[in-house]
Amino acid sequence: MLNGSRLDGLCPACTWGSLLEVEGEEFEPPAPSGPSKGLFQFPGHVVCEEIARGGMGIVYRARQAEPAREVALKMLLPHQLGSAEMRERFRLEVRAIAGLEHPAILPVYQVGEHDGLPYFTMKLATGGTLASRAQRYRGKFRQIAELMVTLVEAVHFAHERGVLHRDLKPGNILFDEADRPYVSDFGLAKFTELASGDTPTLTRSIQLLGTPQFLPPEIAGGSVSSATTAGDIYSLGAVLYELLTGAPPFVGENLTTLLKAIVEHEPVRPSKLVPAIPRDLEVICLKCLAKEPSRRYASARELAEDLSRWRAGRTILARPATRFERARAWSRRNPALAIVGTALMLALAGGVILQSVNNRRLQFALAESLLAQARLERSSGRAGQRFGTLSLVARAAKNVRSLWGEAPAVTVTALRSEVAAALALPDVRALARWPVHIAHFENEFDFTANLDRYVTAALDGGFTLFSTADQRLLWHVTGVATNSAVELRISSDGRWAAANYQDGHVELHSLSTRQPPRRWPGERNALTHFAFAPSGDCFAVATPNSDGAQSVEVLQLQTGVIHARLTGGPAMAMAFDRTGAHLATAGTDLVVWRLADAHKLWSAPLPHSASAVAWSPDGHGLAVALDRRLGEATLAFKGEPVLLFDALNGRQQTVLAEAATRVERLAFHPDGDSLVAATWHVELLWVSVRTDGFRLTAPGAQRALRFAPGGEQLAYAPSKDELGLLEVATPSTLHEWRSSSPPAQESFTMAVSTNGRWVLTGTDNAVQLWDADARAEVASLPLPAKAWWVQVLFGPGDEFFYYSGASFGVRRVELARTNGPDGRFRLQFGREQLLGEPTGFIATGFAADGCSLLVGQNRRRTQNETLPPTIWLWPEGDPTRARKLAENYPLVGFRAVPRGRWGVSTDLIEPDLWVWNVATGERVRSLGIALPTSSEPAPNGRWLVTKTRAELAVWEVGTWRKIAHWPTRQTDQGTRWLVASPGSLGRCGWRTGASARTAHACSSCPRWVRCSSGTWLNYAANWRN
Repeated sequence: MLNGSRLDGLCPACTWGSLLEVEGEEFEPPAPSGPSKGLFQFPGHVVCEEIARGGMGIVYRARQAEPAREVALKMLLPHQLGSAEMRERFRLEVRAIAGLEHPAILPVYQVGEHDGLPYFTMKLATGGTLASRAQRYRGKFRQIAELMVTLVEAVHFAHERGVLHRDLKPGNILFDEADRPYVSDFGLAKFTELASGDTPTLTRSIQLLGTPQFLPPEIAGGSVSSATTAGDIYSLGAVLYELLTGAPPFVGENLTTLLKAIVEHEPVRPSKLVPAIPRDLEVICLKCLAKEPSRRYASARELAEDLSRWRAGRTILARPATRFERARAWSRRNPALAIVGTALMLALAGGVILQSVNNRRLQFALAESLLAQARLERSSGRAGQRFGTLSLVARAAKNVRSLWGEAPAVTVTALRSEVAAALALPDVRALARWPVHIAHFENEFDFTANLDRYVTAALDGGFTLFSTADQRLLWHVTGVATNSAVELRISSDGRWAAANYQDGHVELHSLSTRQPPRRWPGERNALTHFAFAPSGDCFAVATPNSDGAQSVEVLQLQTGVIHARLTGGPAMAMAFDRTGAHLATAGTDLVVWRLADAHKLWSAPLPHSASAVAWSPDGHGLAVALDRRLGEATLAFKGEPVLLFDALNGRQQTVLAEAATRVERLAFHPDGDSLVAATWHVELLWVSVRTDGFRLTAPGAQRALRFAPGGEQLAYAPSKDELGLLEVATPSTLHEWRSSSPPAQESFTMAVSTNGRWVLTGTDNAVQLWDADARAEVASLPLPAKAWWVQVLFGPGDEFFYYSGASFGVRRVELARTNGPDGRFRLQFGREQLLGEPTGFIATGFAADGCSLLVGQNRRRTQNETLPPTIWLWPEGDPTRARKLAENYPLVGFRAVPRGRWGVSTDLIEPDLWVWNVATGERVRSLGIALPTSSEPAPNGRWLVTKTRAELAVWEVGTWRKIAHWPTRQTDQGTRWLVASPGSLGRCGWRTGASARTAHACSSCPRWVRCSSGTWLNYAANWRN
């Protein structure tokens, strides 16, 4: 019998020795110096030393007598012998491990019981545990995957036989002397075939059911009975995590903190700890560690297969959980917090929606307010009318774009129309301004042609030359403070400067040499007028004669020779034309001189004495400002007038403007379509030379005025003691073209070549060819017969063109290329050919292929017949292959929309526009236009422009929605047709004043229209989609 008092204070080995001693024999503890004798004897074994101990027993290294070998002997700890539960668990471990014969599961040699003490022996693995070897695998990801495949397959083998390990960790992975891994310690194993009622007593605490760091969340949460194969997969994932990162997935200061982290938190992504970890290996690991068992691998085999796929470089089947899945999992773990959070989110969303609705209303109101401000700014007629309007519209558009969904079509249309209207206006805005010294209240300064230098009065009575860019002093001419320079001028190239002094004398200085100046005498306090030629080679100065009269000397600057001496009345102002061949002098008369022979070409009396004069860039016009204080006139002016004369014959054409105070300086814009006047009232007045053109006012004094060569900048005086630069924006309606052919009674259609240089026009008496660059007519072809409508079309490649009319049919004319004097090629009319019948057919346009003609056939035989025309398709312009497209509907113009399946038709008398299906010939719909209209599809096929006598409009092809519209100008009432150049219709605005190629970014898509006056106006498209 076991005497309990004998076991007090004994170690496990001595305890087992006392338990196993033969009755009647005294037990002697093993001598420390005799390891060969072992710790104690066990039937058939000598127990040599303790290897490990744990909650499920103790393991010894023992020598087996037969067969002779070293084994691992496992038995319960002495204090566990009295626990029926521990004895039952030991029995289950023996049963579990004994039935698992797998190369990676530690094999069992012998199972038995001696005197009621259960035990079993198994293979002795002397290579240590994975816990002790983990450092060897650091960063060796392929070796880690290979090891895990071996272990996972062993666990799957156990699962197939109904055994759950439930305590997988690095310490339970053993290695033998050949480095082969083994899964061991099935002390917590569970048989899946046992119902929960079959093991009612096996209710161990969580502390004993596995190592905490490797427990799955469902077990860590306290549900011991919920252990499944998914729990072992989680533990395998935790082992993999530690091998990858060197640390377990979760740590805690104590057991409670650790278990809470396992249940509630997500593990840190391995790649955040070790960036080199392969992405797919991380995904596999995190899938094993999913909180919900259903999101882990369905079996250990699937885990092994995914690891094998990664090793083989193939795509793995695992995928990272989506944010929604992670959020749903968190909600299931924290239902109360999830409900509160959802409620808060709904409340917040409701508040956001309510706030957004209010913001939407406010933004609409703000957009409408900004749009109203833009309309007022646009109609102000002051500087900023264009730039300010566009800025306000941009702010309004920003508010509209920020709204949910699509803004109302009326708002979008209003914005686009306002942009188009603003772009149709001229405007200026300040680029720079700087102070200058004023020596005399009548000081006038000047800039070079490219505005890079300027001359001003100096403190000592002389003058100085400065750099415009950095105000750097370049040249100084000394003077006398009591006789300061008053009026200063500099040649266009900056090589010469002239100054008029208070005593009346004039000095001409060479700024490239140190030669003494040339002087002309004058009368004190009486300005002597002078001017440089734009070419920079001539200088004119008015000098008094001995008889008291006045003459004008014209000096060749390079030679110093008097080129011409002009005698006549007083010259209050003078100006050279662009070539320097002619000089205009203005006093009580306006006189134009030809300098080559000093011949007076013409003279015209002025109602008042002149204060300023300027030539138009093309030399065809002269602008003269009058001073109403001087002279008596029969004409009554409301202000200080600026008159426009024809420079060829001296006839007055119009009164350009009437300023509030005397105009001191004039400057034509380089495009010749407008003029700027600088007045004593510190006001710049910019006016169009057309009678119905624009008028703009801006702050500015009379001290300086000059345009840059391209017209994009204007040098001026912002105030009495400043100089500055203005940015100049010109309108998009371009130059007026005048025909050299006999005037036409009526203008019909026009076409633009592919490169935009050549323009064909059809009138009631001829077909005209124009050079768009030169804005000049280059050829004219009389019509074969009188026509009430003429259509012109450029052929593919611009190598020929078609013109047609009902009275003479469709005709093809070749275009011959010749070299002009400037080296550029020119076009001339070549051979003409009649296509098809001589009467009754009109070519209205091209089909979508760009080469097949759309031809209308007039079937009326008498004037009173109302038979509608028939529309034919002539493939490649061949009437013998004609195919009928549409008939039995009133139409005159049929246009095929490029790159699409639509055609559009209009009538000169009937209102509206109709849309046709080109493929079927079916009439699809109308646009609901209440007036007769003309139309032009954009070359890209996305837009359609229509024009009535009331408005221009842009429509979206396909949806047939009106995108933008603006009123037709009164002077465009005679416009009959629009023709688009091959460029894309990206912008569209209709305005007057400047060249499309230099004035605005819209220059890539010019438009032309013909007016009833017989002149051609070039329009640029500036409407923005």
